[in-house]
Amino acid sequence: WSKEVAASSQDWANTCAMAHGPPSSRMIRGYQMGENLFQSTTPLTWTDVVTAWHSEYKNYKYGFGSINGKSIGHYTQVVWYSSYKVGCGIAKCGDRYFYSCRYYRTTVPICGVMISLGVCFPGYECVNNKLSLLKQQGMCKYYIVKKYCTALCLCSDKIIPVGKK
Repeated sequence: WSKEVAASSQDWANTCAMAHGPPSSRMIRGYQMGENLFQSTTPLTWTDVVTAWHSEYKNYKYGFGSINGKSIGHYTQVVWYSSYKVGCGIAKCGDRYFYSCRYYRTTVPICGVMISLGVCFPGYECVNNKLSLLKQQGMCKYYIVKKYCTALCLCSDKIIPVGKK
């Protein structure tokens, strides 16, 4: 648990904007935090909220990603290997409750999803064509994508492990 990350989550929850915060609102020490959001019409326990995010595990297969086209991003954020600080906040927004959790240290969400899908790994130069659409969407402008998902910006071929050249 991190008070700093929790303060950031609470600040975002207080906006009552049921949308992901802009990258600039999710930065700590040069790293963009991951984020999960949830809303309900009745107050829920944090166990209920995190369980809802975690329930996407049934849509997920390691190294493959979504096995049925359904969402997996909340689940992968909850279990993300490099996230070691979490902080959450809640706000009453009209007739709804807005829950926000942020995770430090992670990658930008799309890169995290690409790594969980097995098409982008630190230490790999090239990946298959699954990344071409993301490249077209301009994800290369993000520092973390450029650093850890170099293949996203550099190639559209096959996976070549750097250590096996």
